[in-house]
Amino acid sequence: MPLKDLKLVAIDFLDNGGAISADKGYCDYCKGKRDVKSSDSPLKAIISLVTSREAAYEDYIAVQGQLLMAYSELRTGESS
Repeated sequence: MPLKDLKLVAIDFLDNGGAISADKGYCDYCKGKRDVKSSDSPLKAIISLVTSREAAYEDYIAVQGQLLMAYSELRTGESS
């Protein structure tokens, strides 16, 4: 996917809230689509960043930066 789309895709995944309301892991503060095929809650969501040896370090840092911005945006939204 284009790098410019990564932050939004990560936010959509993390803030999905896909657990059923009766489940222990239900996220009552999530604002996502509540897709049962995506993450249950930000506490259970895992994003793994894996690269190949051929990947440029600058690309790795750019991807990591987008993921950090996604987490930061969600935290800022919850704290306000």
